[in-house]
Amino acid sequence: MTTLDKLFSMKFLNFTSLIILLSFGSSSFAEETLSIPSTTRTFSSTGGNMRGYFFTAPMDFKITGASVEGASGDSYVGIVTYEGELNNSKNNFTDYTIKGTGQGSGSDRITFDVLINSGEIVGIYGNYTNDSTTYSINYGNAPHSSSIGDSSITLKRARANYNSLDEGQTHMLQNTDLTKELGLINIFYSLDTLASLNTEWVQPYAAMQSVGLGSIKNNRDLVLAKAGQCNNSLWANENTD
Repeated sequence: MTTLDKLFSMKFLNFTSLIILLSFGSSSFAEETLSIPSTTRTFSSTGGNMRGYFFTAPMDFKITGASVEGASGDSYVGIVTYEGELNNSKNNFTDYTIKGTGQGSGSDRITFDVLINSGEIVGIYGNYTNDSTTYSINYGNAPHSSSIGDSSITLKRARANYNSLDEGQTHMLQNTDLTKELGLINIFYSLDTLASLNTEWVQPYAAMQSVGLGSIKNNRDLVLAKAGQCNNSLWANENTD
């Protein structure tokens, strides 16, 4: 094998090692289910009706799916993050980012791929309807102690008097009125945030590899000359051409 071949082989092995590392890293976390309270009753309304809960993310994680607990007919789930700080009363938020919405059938799983960052205030909303007129949600007691991974969080009531998420709405996060029930939406999540970053990491690295290999190829004579100098300086390089 020539010195140039060795250089190409080393570049290829480095790139392959990175791909393997990212692949193994992204498969090391199993999907988990967020703990929610048991159903206490069902709330129905002919007006706008989204109910759910909010919490502050204790770490980076990814929401991979959701379902409306005990739903029948058409179900809906929406995920938002809020900008601003919570105070010690009822919080009316109008500044938020819609991270994902989805529709399903009954309590079937709705697939999401939503990255949540540590410290973000996360709102989870949902409802279901059998006639597109009356919207329902099952309630559970609030507050509810839950966790993301090994980190404890508290689920508190979130309310939005609309049938689905849109821009320009007002959402109420009830931080102190803890006797109010919260809407029950199951959330499936993973601590594997690396998977969504794999492509972003690999593409720039691949581009740099391409430039590096192209430079070696275009300067073959220079590379081999340098290898010859190594030989003359008693730095042995076998099979140079």
